Amino acid sequence: PIHSELSVEVQEVHVVAVAEKLPRWKLVERQQDGGTVKLHFVRTTPLLRFQDDICVRIAPAATGSIVSAESQSRIGKGDLGQNPRNLRERLDLVRMME
Repeated sequence: PIHSELSVEVQEVHVVAVAEKLPRWKLVERQQDGGTVKLHFVRTTPLLRFQDDICVRIAPAATGSIVSAESQSRIGKGDLGQNPRNLRERLDLVRMME
């Protein structure tokens, strides 16, 4: 998880802006539960067009927010390391935007 001094609202804007810069990423759903925002993205692989689901959770913290994410392949038992790469790609860009 990323601990940030940014508010949930500002962090959400950053996370969505990052997705717009990443090829093959699409925001498909936004949910809010109290002060926590959950964003559901779908990333489509370039060659075989497999889709991975990435859920980003932005929760309020005492001094800002906490961003966490998880990635899951829709097809197959193994992902050949793609899910960790999805998370690294996403979280590295979020860190750079702070």
